[in-house]
Amino acid sequence: MSEQDIAYGGQAVIGGVMIQSPKGWSLGIRDKNNKLHKYYEESLLSKIMTYSFLISVLLVFVAGPRLLVETINYSQSLTGVLEGVLRGLIVVVYIYLIGRTKDAQELFEYHGAEHMTIASYEAKKSLTMDDVKTFPKEHIRCGTSFLFLIVFISLLTLPFIPNVNIVLTAVTRILHVVVVSMLSYEVLKFNFANSNSLIAKFFAAPGIWTQFITTKKPSNDQIEVAILSMANCVENSENTKMFEDITTQASEVKVG
Repeated sequence: MSEQDIAYGGQAVIGGVMIQSPKGWSLGIRDKNNKLHKYYEESLLSKIMTYSFLISVLLVFVAGPRLLVETINYSQSLTGVLEGVLRGLIVVVYIYLIGRTKDAQELFEYHGAEHMTIASYEAKKSLTMDDVKTFPKEHIRCGTSFLFLIVFISLLTLPFIPNVNIVLTAVTRILHVVVVSMLSYEVLKFNFANSNSLIAKFFAAPGIWTQFITTKKPSNDQIEVAILSMANCVENSENTKMFEDITTQASEVKVG
């Protein structure tokens, strides 16, 4: 983990890995000529991307299922259960559609490389190939795990949220998903801090199982890209040159 207690996350992209901190985000890629490139921009764009993604998730994840269940006339409890199930189906369909894309295999391999690299840094290991390869491709703090926690907690709580007129229902659902998201994030942090406890394993299991599909074993070249992205993000976020031997091997991508 960071000496400054900075939490790092990331995601796989086509041809590379993006690592994000509260201060900004880093992109590491390998081009067709097998050359490494790195890029960093400050946190403003990172925040815009994050909030845009969250708003999109709210629209699809909350509005979609709610509008569908508005067309039926079930009891409050059954409506809540159905709404929760529909949210779960959205996540499953989303993962399935990603898996059907042309570049899915490579994307899932970079996803695994991202997890392994972050895990190595969090465990205070070096960012060497040998250390990174000792960690699993599944990570307990993965965004997939976060989504499944939201689905699971929503399924447990939605049956108790009353059905009122459509305006108030929309307000209650948005408030509900905000609260559930906050709770899910705290559960995710608990799972990470107490990964050996039975409770943490119970709540983490669905997300880890899903990662058996959404992550694949990466090649050394892909791990090298993830290491570059991680090193670049740490250096810029923590104002350090501790990974200069890694970052100097790649060219800096300039904007403008």
